[in-house]
Amino acid sequence: MFALSYMPLSAALAAVLLALTPNASGAESQAAAGASSLGDETMIATASPQGEDATGPRSPAEPYEIAWFEQGRAEALLDALAAAHTHALPVSRYAPDALRAAVEAARGSPALRADASARLTRAYLSYARDVTSGALEPSRVAPLIEVEPPRPNSAALLRAAATVGDLRALLASLAPRDAEYDALRAAYAKLSDSIGEADWGGKVAGGRVLRARDADARVPALRDRLARLGHDAGPSPAPNRMDDALAEAVKAFQSEYGLNRDGVVGPATLAALNAGPAFRLGQIAVNLERIRWLNRPLGARRVMVNLPDFTVTLFDGDRILFRERVVIGRDKEQTPEFSDEMEHLVLNPTWFVPRSIATEDLLPRLQKDPTILSQRNMHLSRPDGGPLPLDAASHDWSAYSQASFPYRIRQRPSSSNALGRVKFMFPNHNNIYLHDTPQKNLFDRDRRAYSWGCVRVRNPLLLAELLLAPQMDDPKGFIDRTLARGGERYVNLDAHVPVHITYRTAWVDEAGKLQFRTDVYGRDALALKALRSAGLELPES
Repeated sequence: MFALSYMPLSAALAAVLLALTPNASGAESQAAAGASSLGDETMIATASPQGEDATGPRSPAEPYEIAWFEQGRAEALLDALAAAHTHALPVSRYAPDALRAAVEAARGSPALRADASARLTRAYLSYARDVTSGALEPSRVAPLIEVEPPRPNSAALLRAAATVGDLRALLASLAPRDAEYDALRAAYAKLSDSIGEADWGGKVAGGRVLRARDADARVPALRDRLARLGHDAGPSPAPNRMDDALAEAVKAFQSEYGLNRDGVVGPATLAALNAGPAFRLGQIAVNLERIRWLNRPLGARRVMVNLPDFTVTLFDGDRILFRERVVIGRDKEQTPEFSDEMEHLVLNPTWFVPRSIATEDLLPRLQKDPTILSQRNMHLSRPDGGPLPLDAASHDWSAYSQASFPYRIRQRPSSSNALGRVKFMFPNHNNIYLHDTPQKNLFDRDRRAYSWGCVRVRNPLLLAELLLAPQMDDPKGFIDRTLARGGERYVNLDAHVPVHITYRTAWVDEAGKLQFRTDVYGRDALALKALRSAGLELPES
């Protein structure tokens, strides 16, 4: 998952494509490269953009006129538009049938060619933008999707279509050149082709949790559903009993869906079992769109957090150096999606309690038990310089509301510190970071959405060791000595490490197995609704 693997291209075509997508260094370069907007109707209609593009200045004497009626260019584009559904893109927004009719009419009437050419150019730019970097604006799907797709440069697209010898090759190369995208697209095609015939059996009715050796009238339906999903437990002499073979089939199913491999059919396992083929097709469509949103080099050495999978992975190229469970933001404090760069680590961190936590969580606790600050090694300060309580344990906290609470709270480094022994900093306006936690028990759960927005990491000291390994000979020894001393210590990373907090609910894993995860924050549903509104045709689930 998330291992970028670009397909080889001819040198000439690669040179053309390099100009199409902005550099991956962030929003600033994206904005600069996107100076010529795909929505610029004047530019699209005339195919003669002015100003600067990704390769430098140009003049009015450099028109990018696409000879659509030569070298099969129109046919190549029309075929690509008609096949846009294979990318889970909304074909109707490109109107390929109407466009094909206009092209055919223009072949016999030179007077109609100018209009047909302009329509072809508009359709080409729209399709190129969508297949390269997504049909949706992520932030309009949900405010916490703070992803900036690397929109292609319109001038470079026009120049490429006007000058490339093989337009079909150019069009085929616009989609993410990523092995995972290809694999997920193949899964989409396979499921799309069989959607009318796919028979996953009847759903398993709700009820009490099912465990090995339990007798229940729903067991035959469970056995049948698992067999149709590729986990055949075989016949049983006691049809209504959940025998050991059936429990093993449940475990195998759970492994594919990111659930605890315990063989117990609880609410999460039951929901995953009962999701039908149309629902899964929608998940794949949404996740193809998400790959397009991140269609740029993500960094050779990079940290990837997948929120619905509740995991963090450290990659070095295609190699996985570290993969562990995480706890993410709860429903009321959802963790956003965004990319940034990890700049430093903090060992033995002090926790400066955010005001929202201080007033919503700690203040009600203080009002019930004034000794809670001393119990948690917490201390007060006042930004306004006002007086502090002489004794917090005997102070009257009932006089304060969330709005009037005048104090800041910090927790000194210790084994019980809410941030644990290390935090990983990639400064951002959401104040989101990765960190250790003393609440280790939460890592054992299926659904791990309990934090106030930050990402808690299991086994974080190993992650710290791996991140520091490129710049010191004995990172473990350094970490152990620093922790033993007890004082807070900032450690800068010599080379910043890209961090991508993503939301992936469908992918093909390293073994070629299609994986699905629960839509923990409901963002799949929002994205699928937006894709349908844009014209994507999918069966109702």
